[in-house]
Amino acid sequence: MRFEEAYEGWNKGWLTQAEAAQILGMCERSFRRYLARYEAEGLDGLIDRRLD
Repeated sequence: MRFEEAYEGWNKGWLTQAEAAQILGMCERSFRRYLARYEAEGLDGLIDRRLD
């Protein structure tokens, strides 16, 4: 499942943050971090910046 699909499920109340994170194979804290970056910057916010 792509992040956008998990985000939509969470945003519509179909999934909890914990469920969405588990589906994506990450911890709930990471999902919350991705949420903040996605809401602020869209898909560009999800790009790994560690290599820059």
